[in-house]
Amino acid sequence: VERKLGKGGFGQVFVGRRVTGGNDRLNGPGATEVALKFEHRNSKGCNYGPPYEWQVYK
Repeated sequence: VERKLGKGGFGQVFVGRRVTGGNDRLNGPGATEVALKFEHRNSKGCNYGPPYEWQVYK
């Protein structure tokens, strides 16, 4: 995790770097620089289980 990009009602977003499996590209598939979203398990978006986006991003 390198720096904070922003925050909202459902969490905070940071810039990070892949430590394995990446290449020298800065964007697109296999990029070394990635966005990381941290969301508290008990946030209002988690009342009925994990949000659908957790499945999409897996």
